[in-house]
Amino acid sequence: MGKSNFPSFDFSPKYLSGIENWHPHMPFAHDLLREHQPKTIVELGVHYGDSYFCFCQSVKELNLDSLCYAVDTWEGDKQAGLYNDKVFEQVEQHNARFYSDFSYLLRMPFDIASEQFAVEQIDLLHIDGLHTYDAVSEDFNLWIDRVSPGGIVLLHDVTCRELGFGVWQFWEEIKNDYPSFLFGHGHGLGIIKKAKLDSPMQFGEFNFSSHSANEIKTRYAHAYKLMRAMLLFENQQEKQSDLENKRREILEKQQIAGRQLGDILLKNDLLEKKIEEQFKDKAAVEVANQELARKLEKFELICSERTPQRVKVVQSKGQLKLVSWIEPKQKINLIFGTVLMSAVLTFDDEEIFESFFIRLGKRSIPCEIEPFYDKNEGRLAKIEVTSNFTIGNGLKLCRLYGESKTGQCHLLGWRLYYSISPPSRKLLNYRHLFSIRDKRNEYSKWLKYNEFGSRHRSFWDSFQILRRSSKERLFSFIMPVFETPLAYLREAVSSILDQSYPHWELCIVNDGSTNHEIHDYLSELSSADSRIIYSMRESNGGIALATNDAIGLSNGEFLVFVDHDDTIEPSALSEINAFVASNENIDFLYTDDDKIDLEGNRYSPQFKPDWSPELLLSYCYVSHMKIVRRTVSEEVGHVRTGYDGSQDYDYVLRVCEVARKIGHIPKVLYHWRASPSSTAASGLNKPNSFDAGKRAVQDCFDRRGINALVSQTDWAVKEGLGIFKPNFPDSGPSVNIIIPTRNNAKLLKRCLASLELTTYQNYKITIIDNESDDTTTVDFLQETEHRVLKILNNDHKFNFSYLVNKGVEESSSKYVLLLNDDTEVLAPCWLSQMVGYLSIEGVGVVGAKLFFPDGKIQHAGIINNILDGLPAPAFRGFDGKESGYLNYLRVARNYKAVTAACLLTTRKLFQEIGGFDESNLAVAYNDVDFCYRVTERAKKRCVYSPEAQLIHKEGSSRGSKDDYNEIFYFKERYGNQRDPYFSPNFSSVNANFSIIPFCLPLPFQSMVNVLAITHNLNLEGAPLSMMEMITGLFKMGKIKPRVISLKDGPLREAYEALGISVRVLSFDALDCSARYYNIHLSRWSEKVRIRDCEMVYANTMNCFFGIDAAHKENVPSVWNIRESSYAKESFGRVSNAVAQRAFKAFQYPYRVIFVAGATRELYQEYNKSNNFALIRNVLAPSQNINPSASDHNFPKEKKFLLSVGTLCKRKAQDEIITAFENLSKDSLEDTALVFLGDMSSSYAKRLETKVNANSKIRKKVYFLGSVEDVEPWYDKACAFVFSSKNESYPRVILEAMRAGLPIITTSVFGVKEQIIADLNAIVYEPGDHAALRQAMEKIISNKDLRNSLSSESKKILKSLGTNKEMLQKYEDIILETASSS
Repeated sequence: MGKSNFPSFDFSPKYLSGIENWHPHMPFAHDLLREHQPKTIVELGVHYGDSYFCFCQSVKELNLDSLCYAVDTWEGDKQAGLYNDKVFEQVEQHNARFYSDFSYLLRMPFDIASEQFAVEQIDLLHIDGLHTYDAVSEDFNLWIDRVSPGGIVLLHDVTCRELGFGVWQFWEEIKNDYPSFLFGHGHGLGIIKKAKLDSPMQFGEFNFSSHSANEIKTRYAHAYKLMRAMLLFENQQEKQSDLENKRREILEKQQIAGRQLGDILLKNDLLEKKIEEQFKDKAAVEVANQELARKLEKFELICSERTPQRVKVVQSKGQLKLVSWIEPKQKINLIFGTVLMSAVLTFDDEEIFESFFIRLGKRSIPCEIEPFYDKNEGRLAKIEVTSNFTIGNGLKLCRLYGESKTGQCHLLGWRLYYSISPPSRKLLNYRHLFSIRDKRNEYSKWLKYNEFGSRHRSFWDSFQILRRSSKERLFSFIMPVFETPLAYLREAVSSILDQSYPHWELCIVNDGSTNHEIHDYLSELSSADSRIIYSMRESNGGIALATNDAIGLSNGEFLVFVDHDDTIEPSALSEINAFVASNENIDFLYTDDDKIDLEGNRYSPQFKPDWSPELLLSYCYVSHMKIVRRTVSEEVGHVRTGYDGSQDYDYVLRVCEVARKIGHIPKVLYHWRASPSSTAASGLNKPNSFDAGKRAVQDCFDRRGINALVSQTDWAVKEGLGIFKPNFPDSGPSVNIIIPTRNNAKLLKRCLASLELTTYQNYKITIIDNESDDTTTVDFLQETEHRVLKILNNDHKFNFSYLVNKGVEESSSKYVLLLNDDTEVLAPCWLSQMVGYLSIEGVGVVGAKLFFPDGKIQHAGIINNILDGLPAPAFRGFDGKESGYLNYLRVARNYKAVTAACLLTTRKLFQEIGGFDESNLAVAYNDVDFCYRVTERAKKRCVYSPEAQLIHKEGSSRGSKDDYNEIFYFKERYGNQRDPYFSPNFSSVNANFSIIPFCLPLPFQSMVNVLAITHNLNLEGAPLSMMEMITGLFKMGKIKPRVISLKDGPLREAYEALGISVRVLSFDALDCSARYYNIHLSRWSEKVRIRDCEMVYANTMNCFFGIDAAHKENVPSVWNIRESSYAKESFGRVSNAVAQRAFKAFQYPYRVIFVAGATRELYQEYNKSNNFALIRNVLAPSQNINPSASDHNFPKEKKFLLSVGTLCKRKAQDEIITAFENLSKDSLEDTALVFLGDMSSSYAKRLETKVNANSKIRKKVYFLGSVEDVEPWYDKACAFVFSSKNESYPRVILEAMRAGLPIITTSVFGVKEQIIADLNAIVYEPGDHAALRQAMEKIISNKDLRNSLSSESKKILKSLGTNKEMLQKYEDIILETASSS
C-alpha cells in the first residue's frame, strides 16, 4: 500500500440517504474497486442503497466493465423494521436514472437469487442482510460457491453486538479460515478474500500487509472525516448556488412578465384601433343604432319570409316585457366566435308563449328556459332565457323571439356582435379534441398495425384476379358538393382514384357552389376519367336534392355515400366487394370510421357494433361509410327533402326497414373531416339538424305504429349531440313483477316501497318465498298485500332457475319482469320504458341500468367472452354520471344479454324458449343463457334501457362463488361465440370498450408461412407446448411452419415426422457489444430467411432476438412468454447493451402472449404497446391409449407420491423430501416417493446424497431421471406433489389433473389459475414443511379424501378449456398478425 496512493481521497458520494451506518467505508470501497476491478458485484441487503450506489458510482467514474446486482425483498426485517414500497421506489428511480445500463435490482429472497448466478461468477460480494448469526451464516454458506477464486466478501456490522446482531460471532469463526481484515469504525466492515489462508491480502497495488493494520484503519477513518467535511462544504455551496439561481429565475420571470404585459397592451391598442376603424367613433355607433331601430319593421318582414314555419312576426303588445339583458350588457359587442345570450323577461299573461329562439341569418337557435315562480301568489313571476352558439367572423345581428301558441313570433330584443379570430384560433377550433387526448395514444398504436401498404395492395390485386367473373360488380360513389375547400375536395377524390378495386364510378353533383375553381376542377376531372360523372346545379337546392341528383347519374349495383371533404382507405371498395361476395342478400352495409383534422391527423375512431336496431333509434350510429343496394334506395324513394342536416339519418332509418340483410365491416375504412364548421367537430355547428333528426326518429316510430313521443335528451342538448330517446306511455299490457326471496325482509321491504314510485299503471307483484324461516321475514310475508308463492327447493338444493320457472308458470300476465329483492327503483318511468321497448317488433328481452349503492355502474348490458370466455357486465365500476364509449351508457342499444336482476320478457316467449336451465345452470349464468337462446332460437333481440334505473345491492341475495360445473357448461356452450355488439377492436380483458391494437384478418387468407423459433427441442414444458400448438395448427391446414431451434433435441423427430423442416442454429451474440450484436443478428436473419416468412413466432424469453430480427426486417411477430421470473432475471446473463434490446423487444410484436394471468400482471410495466394477451396452455389429446403396467418398474409399495419436473432449486424438491422423511411410521410403511425429471444438476446430486444418508427413507425414494413415457406413472400414483417456488403455468399439473390425481401444491403464479383449493388440491405456502407434511399425511391415510379430490381433477381440467379452443385462439392471432402492417 503506497503512501501516496491510498487512500485516494477522490470519492465524493452523489447519493446519501438518512442512514449513515455505511458512509465511513465509502472511501475504502472506491479504492477497492479501482484496484480489484471486479466483473460482477452483488450486494445482499440493500435497503435505501447507500453502499450499493457507492459501488455503482465507483464503477461509472472509474469506467469499469462491471455488472452490479442488488438483491433484496425491500420488505424489511425485524432488525431494520418493516417498510412499504416507497423505499424500493426510491432505489429503483435512482438506479434507473443513473445506472440502468449495468445495474440490476433483483427483488426476491437471497436463496432464489442465488440460482441466477453461476459458480465462481461473483468477484465482489457484500453481505448486509438480516444480521443474526443464523442468517449471516446461511447467506455466507449459500453464496460462497458463487464467489470467484481471489474474490472478496464484505461483511458489515461486524462490531455491533446489540439488537440480536450476530455478525461478530460469525466473523470470529471464519476470520482465520481466509485472508481477512477488519475495519473497526462505522459498525465494522469485515473483508474476506476467497483464497488459501497464506495468500497475501492484496488487490492490485492495494497491499494490506505493507503497513500495520492500525495505520490502514487510521488513514481510512481520516479519509471518511475529510469526505464528510467536503460534503458539508459542497452542500453549503449548493445552497448558495440555489439561492443565486432562484434570484436569477425571479428576475427572468419579471422580465418575461414585463414583455408579456407590453405585448398585451400592444394587442389591446390594436384591438381598440380595429374597433374604432369599424365604427369610427361613438357618434357613428349611435347613428347605426338609430338606423337599425328605424329598420326593425323591415327586419321583421325578412324574418317572417325566412322562418321555416312561415309564421307572421308581430310586435309584442305588452303581455311580455324584456326586463334586462344578463349577457351581454352592451348592444354592440366584440367577441371571439362564441355567443352567450341571456335575458330576464316578465309576463302579464304566462300562457301566451311556448318557446323562444334566436334568429341569426337563416339559423333558428333554440333557447333554454328557466322559470321563476312567485311563492306567495302561486304564479309565474319571470323567466330566464339562454342560448349559446357560434358565429362566423364579422358583424352579425342576433334577434331574440318568443313564439306563442298561435304560431306568432314576437321580437323581444336584439344585439350586434362583431366576431374576430383570436391569436389562439387553432386552440379554440380544436377544443373538442382535448377530451380525447388520452385515447389518441391508444388509437395511434392501433393505427400502427392497420396502415395500408404495398403488401396489402398486392394481396387485393391477387384477390381480384382469383375472383374475376364474367360480370364485375359496379359500385357508384355518390358525392354532393357545395362550397368545398378545394384542397379537401382534391383529397376526397384522390382517395377514390386510389382504390385497389377498379370497378367503380364517381357521381358528383355541384349544388350551386359560387367558387368557380370547384367547377373547373370537377369538369377537368370528368373529362380526363370516364368513370367520373359530373353535373352542376343552377342553384343551391340543399343536400337532399343534390344527393338524389347524383344517384340519378349512377349505374352501379350499390351506392356508396361519401362526403365532399372526407377520405376513404385504398382498400375500402375491395373490402366491401369481398364482404358482398360472401354474404348473399346484403342490402345495406356500413363500416367503422374515424375523424381526421385539418393537419391530416387521425383520431376518435368509431368502432361500431354489428346491426343494432335500437341503437339506431338513439342516434345514427352507422354514420360513415354507408353502402346501399340501388333497388332498395329506389324502393324508399332515395333521400327525402325537409330533413337537411339529418337527411342521412332519415334515409338510413327507412332503408333499414326494408333491407333483407344488414352487414358491418369492423374496419376503419372512412375518415371524417373535422373542420371547425362541420358536425364532426360539434353538432352545434348545424343546430337545425337536431330538429330534423328528432322528426326522422318520430316518423320511424309512427310508421311502425308504436306509441312514443321522441325527444332530444337534456344532456344531449347541452353537449350539442344529435341523440334522441322515445318516451313511452304509462299504460300498456299487464306485467307481473316476480321477486324471489329468502329470509331477506329488510331488503325486500325497501324494494317493495321503491316500486310505489312506478308510474306504469298495469302491473302486479308476486313474491316467491324460497323456504324462509326467519321470523321477521315470515311475519312480513304473511302481512303483505302482494301475492306470495311458497316454493320449496327442488331436491333440497337451492336452484334459482327452478324458482323463476315456477313463478312464471304461475303467472297469467302478458309480460313477466324478474326482479331481485335487493334492488330499489330510482327512476319512476323505469317500467314504462322497458315495456315500450318490448313492444318493438323483434325485441324479446329488455334489461335495466343498475347502480351499486355508491352510484357506480353495476350493469349496463352483458358482453360475452371476456377474458376467460365468460360473460361480464359492460362498464362495471364506471361512475354513474359517465357516458361511456360513444355514449353507450346513456342510450338504448342492443346487447347479447342482460341480467335477471331486472329483466322483462313476454310470458309466452319465456315458456316457448324453455325458461331458465334448471339442470345445468341452477344458480349462475342462467339469465345469460336464456338471453342467448332468445337471440339464437327465437331470433329476438335484447335491449338495454338506460332510463330504467335501479340500485342493485349485488350479492345480497346469494353467495358470490359460482359452481365451476356451471362455469364449464357455459364456457363449453358459449365460450367461443363472438359478441356481435362488441367490436373485435376492443380488449377482452375487460368490458370497458377499451381499444387494443387489432387487425381484422384479410378475407380468404391461405396458409400462413410461419417461422417458429425455440430455445431447445427437449421433452420439457415450453418446447413441448410449442410443438403441440405448431403441429396442431399445421394439421388443421392453418400454417406452413419452419422451426429454428438454438439446440437439438428429441422433439426434432416429432416435427420432421409431419414434414415440418427443422434447423438447429445457435445465436451466440448475447454477452457482447451492441455493434457486434447487430452484425450477428443481421447474419442470423439471413441464414434463417426471415424475409421469406409472413410472420415470426418466438417461444420463451430466451428467443427475444427473433422478435428483434423480425422488427428490423419489418416482418410482424408474436412472442410467447412462458416464464414467470422477472424480466431482468431472464436477461441477467447478457450484456447491458443486448439486455436493453431485449427489453425494447416487448414493444414490437403484434401480441406478447402469456400463459398465465399472474405472469402477465408481473410484466405489465413492459406493456408499452398495449399488446399483451393471455392464452393458457391446454394439453393435446393423450396418445397413451392403454398404458401397460408391466412395461414400467413401479415401486413395490402399494402407494406412491409422484413429483415430475427437472430437479433444481427453483422447484424446491428438497422440501418434498424433508416433509416425506418426517411422515408418521404408519404413513411411511407402505408409501414411496418417486421423482421423474432431469438429474444433471448439482442440486439433484445433493438430494440423492441427502436421501442415501437417511436409512429411514433410503429405499422408499426413487430418482428415475427423465422418462419419455410419463403417463403410466401418473395413472399409477396416488397423488401428485408440486413444490415449485416460481412457475408460470406448469404443464405437469395439467397432466396430473388429466390422470385424475389429487394434488398437493404451492399456489405460485399461474398454479392458482389451474386448481381449486380444497376441491381438487391441497395448497401450502412454499417453505412450510409442516403444512406439506400434514397434506401428505391426509392424502396417504384418507382414501375418501383422495377419491374426492381425484373425482374433481378431471372436471376442473375440462373447465380450463379444450385444446381446440386454445388452437383457435392461436390461429386468430396468427391470421391477424399476418394481415397487419
